Amino acid sequence: MESTRLIARWQRTTILLTVVPLVLFAALGRSGSSRTWVLAACLVIGSSTHVAATGWFLFESDVRSMARRRWVRFAVVPVVLVVASAWMGANVTPHTIDLALCVFFSWQFFHFQKQNLGIAALMASSSGSPSLSTRERRCVVFSGVAGIFGLLGHPSLLQLPLRSAIPALFDVGAVLLVVCLAGGVVTLYRRDTSERPRIFVITYVAVLMFNAPIFLFSSPYAAVGGMTVAHGFQYLFMVGSVVGVSVRQRRRWERATVLSNVLIFGTATLAIAVHLHNGDTLEKAVYGAAIGLTMAHFVIDGALWRLREPRARRFMATRLPYLVSLPPDVLVTTSPTDIG
Repeated sequence: MESTRLIARWQRTTILLTVVPLVLFAALGRSGSSRTWVLAACLVIGSSTHVAATGWFLFESDVRSMARRRWVRFAVVPVVLVVASAWMGANVTPHTIDLALCVFFSWQFFHFQKQNLGIAALMASSSGSPSLSTRERRCVVFSGVAGIFGLLGHPSLLQLPLRSAIPALFDVGAVLLVVCLAGGVVTLYRRDTSERPRIFVITYVAVLMFNAPIFLFSSPYAAVGGMTVAHGFQYLFMVGSVVGVSVRQRRRWERATVLSNVLIFGTATLAIAVHLHNGDTLEKAVYGAAIGLTMAHFVIDGALWRLREPRARRFMATRLPYLVSLPPDVLVTTSPTDIG
């Protein structure tokens, strides 16, 4: 009974955290809105705070053990990304920085959709549905690729002062998104009725349409702001769920205190750093380092939440047993690629 209640709470909360930011930014993010300060506050939490949350895992012994075994991915690559980004921020021309940011944002929005794929897979397993088929997964992933095409076709949506080399990419992305949506719905309804409970259907359609704002709005806030916040809120909810699980109450408060300090310090640092791109050489280097830290977050979380990896499975299964079971045969069928 307790497990059923926890699953239902996770499902409902995840749906709300995915859909509400998209609707909120669509409603308030259009040009001329008088409430952009609300959206800006949400963006700080959904971007800087969720990246900072990754730092909390350094205080988990299981994660440190995982990092020691995969030290190149958990240590070397992040350091290289931060140092290289700091050097670029301080030394290359603004135009080159803008081009590099196109690559960064492409990676970022692909990262968003990989997390959505994980959310959909967890929603299927937690609702008793069969795991996502290869075709269902491809529809989700390629709908994310469609969004990236749209952004590269209209860089202004990313607030970058660039002209797209291939403006037609926007139209290609729009067509690809429609194809993925249609294909995903068809594959979804090929399931038996018992294999597609309402909560799973809502989640799957939501992640298929996650990139739709890119093609519906010309305002950057409305087009990509809601996606950024939804991604960050999903992640913070997952991290909060992990932190909240502890056998001893005192240990739970210790973990919550550590997380709170990490979030406050990390959020403040990143929120300031990402606005230093027009400063002096040192400030530009700090700005570049902040971008590097965000990319390091992509790399670390891509391994940390990958349930096909035995240690990552064990970590999640011990913290959230109502979502992830420990037996390998169960985990393989519910493996939600990356959540992060």
